[in-house]
Amino acid sequence: MASEKSSLPWNPEVPIKINAHATSANSLAFGLFGFATQVTLIGLLSAGLIEGSGAAIVFTFFVVTGVLQLIVAGIQLTGRGDLLGNTAMMTFGAYVTSLGVFNLLAMSGTINPGGPTKDAMTAIFSLYTYVTFVFLIAALKINVATVINFAGVMLLFALSAAGSHTGSAAINTASGWVGIFTGISGYYAATGLFLGEWFQYPVLPAGDLSGFWIRRAERARAGRVQSEATILVARESV
Repeated sequence: MASEKSSLPWNPEVPIKINAHATSANSLAFGLFGFATQVTLIGLLSAGLIEGSGAAIVFTFFVVTGVLQLIVAGIQLTGRGDLLGNTAMMTFGAYVTSLGVFNLLAMSGTINPGGPTKDAMTAIFSLYTYVTFVFLIAALKINVATVINFAGVMLLFALSAAGSHTGSAAINTASGWVGIFTGISGYYAATGLFLGEWFQYPVLPAGDLSGFWIRRAERARAGRVQSEATILVARESV
């Protein structure tokens, strides 16, 4: 004889709450894989390991993955409350998409800048160097792998700005090798994040830094409590 299960009656006046975190996967690894591939490809191109005629393929990849991976991942991370992941993905997604579209239009002859563009590119690279520096500071709260990745991106932008301003082929080549290293570090971070979430276990060490900030916050909280207690005792003794 089947047992009857009791259930609460449905009340149409009570709104149904859905936990989006429990019904959707973390898209940060998805975005990181795309970003790591983009940085690696531009590094290979700048270092001369990809023929110049392959630039059209690289920049087409920039446009497609910039929208479908980075920006989409950034939008999804907004719902998860990941401020750093959302801001970084949306920022870099807009950057690579814009860079890809501009280069493709220039290579096809659709647009003609009509003169040198090194000052404009130097300004863009310099601004993104600062933005990435802000991300690097925020990453100090997460783990070493993320810090290394953002440090590589910041150095890549700085070298790109210097190479654009000076026109030095050596600096541009150096930025290419930095891009390759940064791409590898991005693959490492993305792989660790993806496998760690899939197996619910830290498969690759990332060097967690959150414990340091938790202990620092606890010490600061204890210091405030002690200071308040000292002030209270001093007032009572007066």
